[in-house]
Amino acid sequence: MGAAMEGFGRNLAEEPINKPEMYEKYRDSFNEGREVREMKVTTEEMDLAMLPRDRRDYCAHHFMAYRKCIRENFPRYGPCLGIMHDYSHCTIEDELHRMKEYERVRRLMRRDRQQATETA
Repeated sequence: MGAAMEGFGRNLAEEPINKPEMYEKYRDSFNEGREVREMKVTTEEMDLAMLPRDRRDYCAHHFMAYRKCIRENFPRYGPCLGIMHDYSHCTIEDELHRMKEYERVRRLMRRDRQQATETA
């Protein structure tokens, strides 16, 4: 049922989904008063930790610490609950940040479209 309503009310061709050129176009406006988010671990460190591909995101350092804690405290996982909470919190914040950036690009695209129609 949800698939039938997927594009209801919106033109999906104008969405910034899977369009990195849209993010490149508005990249300069992203950096106005915003801190640059950088990965805290390198690709080599993630390779050495044998991190799965789906965990190689901004919160990879928390997941690596969680796996290390589990390895050191096996079979007791109680000491690792705080680290798991930090990882969960980081993933939620990261997803929220990505959603805000997506919506910001959508608003900028809409503003540019409106300005183009007003000047035409």
